[in-house]
Amino acid sequence: MSDTYCLFNIRVTGVLIDKGKILLVQQYVDDNRKWSLPGGRVEKRESIQQALVREMFEETGLQIKCDKLLYICEKIDQEPALIHITFLVKKMSGEITLPSNAFDENPINDVKFFKFKDLARIGFTNKFIDILERDFPLKGSYMGDKKNIGL
Repeated sequence: MSDTYCLFNIRVTGVLIDKGKILLVQQYVDDNRKWSLPGGRVEKRESIQQALVREMFEETGLQIKCDKLLYICEKIDQEPALIHITFLVKKMSGEITLPSNAFDENPINDVKFFKFKDLARIGFTNKFIDILERDFPLKGSYMGDKKNIGL
């Protein structure tokens, strides 16, 4: 048996759309983008769905339900590699509130809805906007590298 093993982090994110707007959280992604989909890492002994419900509540104050798997992608060029799983979600209850950020290395500074047409000006790629506007035409698919979905 080889001493080599592969270690992955699993990150879940939620796409919440309401009246043609998508919910985003303001936190550092890179020098070009300061907004992202709400979500985070799956913790020990936590299902993917439980992690997404927890992360969405922690980051936005909203109780959600996972609706549909949108895509699975990965970033294998970072250490440890990242498996990224994104769901379309439905709001069940709650009001948007800012998290406490008490334990966050990358704090969330705002939570708000954006019209699809405004996403380019906050750093989202045309590729991602096109996928969003076409209602994730390959939903439920393995998309390979994360850049294949424009993120």
